[in-house]
Amino acid sequence: MQEGKPSRTAIVSAMMRATHLALDGEPKILEDYLARALSGVTDDHPLANLDFQQRYEFRQLRALMVLRTRYVEDELRHSLRHGVTQYVILGAGLDSFAYRRSARLRHLHIFEIDHPVTQHWKQSRLNALGVTVPDTVHFVPVNFESEGFSDKIKAGAFDPTQPTFFSWVGVSQYLTRQALTATLREVVRCVTAFRQLVMDFVVPESTLGSMDRQQIIEMRTRSGKLGEPWLSYYEPHELQQILKATGFVHILHFSPALAAERYFSGRSDGLTHSGAYHLMNASCE
Repeated sequence: MQEGKPSRTAIVSAMMRATHLALDGEPKILEDYLARALSGVTDDHPLANLDFQQRYEFRQLRALMVLRTRYVEDELRHSLRHGVTQYVILGAGLDSFAYRRSARLRHLHIFEIDHPVTQHWKQSRLNALGVTVPDTVHFVPVNFESEGFSDKIKAGAFDPTQPTFFSWVGVSQYLTRQALTATLREVVRCVTAFRQLVMDFVVPESTLGSMDRQQIIEMRTRSGKLGEPWLSYYEPHELQQILKATGFVHILHFSPALAAERYFSGRSDGLTHSGAYHLMNASCE
């Protein structure tokens, strides 16, 4: 992140989710009707140009953005069978789940954790849009690279004895391995009941085909120019080992192949998921 400025990648992510509604076919993978307004992107911005968004790399990028959010929200709903009453969004960015969730999930206490500058900017956007922040939503400012989150949420309404769902997407590549491991340990330690985590990660470019490798290079370059350099990559088995070492017991690698089968099969608009981005679904009690 550039000092004193909100995360540019959070804004891009929101705009990708919004563009999915405008450009891609049915069925929609995700219907984030607040994303465009939250992004603050104006009509004359390049991200709002639909012809520009038709480029291959942007189709792949928005496929990633809607996939990871949809998967997180699907798994969150499934977690209700474990009695989950708390949802912690690590690196919340401009995630809008708290403001468009169904009646079935309105009881959840949601803890949005992010860098103080991005979080302040998001709150100002919500206020400008007249979006009411429910009493069950709690903003917790944290810089993952330099501080932990667990003490901060425990100082508020968070109850460590309650089953809790965590999401952590769009963050791992921006952190050192040490910071990632420390955060995973916190997820396990800060709850004494059932806890589940869905996170994404980027695989090393050496493991990819030419098109996915080129996409990664372009994304990394673009992110670096925005002041948000990529620092870490993981092979699936490597991240699984880290998750086990930090205390997770049940671990599912939700691969691009599984994502394609569940969310992209039979689509007529050519929307596909890049092989560079993977998801992990881990839990323990």
